[in-house]
Amino acid sequence: MIWGIWHWLDRRADINPDHPALIDQGGALSYRALAGRVASLAGGMRDHGIRRGDRVAILSINRAEYVEVLFAAARLGAMVVPLNWRLTPPELAFQLGDSEPAMLFVDSELRTQAEGLRALPESQSIRTFVSFNAETSPPWASGYEELLRSLPAPAEGRFEDPFLIMYTSGTTGRPKGAVLTQATQWWNSVNIGNAVSLTQADVSLNALPMFHTGGIGLLTLPSLHVGASEACPLSRRDRGGEPRAGCIAPGDECLAGDHGLASLHEIVVGPRGVEPLDARRSVSKSAGLQPAERKGTPCWRSGSNGHCAGFRPAASADWATPARGRGA
Repeated sequence: MIWGIWHWLDRRADINPDHPALIDQGGALSYRALAGRVASLAGGMRDHGIRRGDRVAILSINRAEYVEVLFAAARLGAMVVPLNWRLTPPELAFQLGDSEPAMLFVDSELRTQAEGLRALPESQSIRTFVSFNAETSPPWASGYEELLRSLPAPAEGRFEDPFLIMYTSGTTGRPKGAVLTQATQWWNSVNIGNAVSLTQADVSLNALPMFHTGGIGLLTLPSLHVGASEACPLSRRDRGGEPRAGCIAPGDECLAGDHGLASLHEIVVGPRGVEPLDARRSVSKSAGLQPAERKGTPCWRSGSNGHCAGFRPAASADWATPARGRGA
């Protein structure tokens, strides 16, 4: 049997266990900690009846836990259905009825949408709702941390197992669920890594929503495949409800302009604890981003739509340290 992509984390936990794997505004999570949390989360999902071939849906903005669910499902051989939070519950009804997920992970910022989904007849397949946010968890949802307290699940996911169901927009009819296997994500990660010369010394800034294949397959999985660090900044929303790209340095509050993702035109990667990275080392080399400066803050700017840019921590940086009891 060829191992599934869950093995990437186990391997990296052996090779460079203390290297940061995921970074968000809650701090950094090492490969050792991430591998442990994923194994325990898979155990919690298994305790709730998730088995190989089952579907697990996610309704959430970008956050580290999103990545943990991806790898926990891969470990079990289950499939993940990323739901587009830009859509209304009636617009998501077909996707739920078509994929029949047994579990739905919810971000509390999207609670209203989740409650709308619960009322749909198409959601009857969902046996368990799980909230990422313990302090604002609705009464009808289990807490995410509860699942993390479970015993690690044995790894059952295989290379050829279906892994993602990514739905099209359905502009010419009903949305189509494109099924991607763990094998396709391995080959995709190899191809992307070679194309942009990703190494474990890199940090990729994911400015794409993970309900889109670009947010998962273009940035997240290729980075973790080579042992690099993945920054997930889209964990804040502006007053208009549109996620914004945030900075990954402690104490700063800079945002990439006042634009939503559709008109994002610059990526800010400072000011403290981060050294500007040559544009040639940008994760998205085809973006055409040029070194620039925004109110004294290093960034890369494009004349058209924005793209992700790479950055690396300065030698004296203290932002890539464990936080919130996530472990080292």
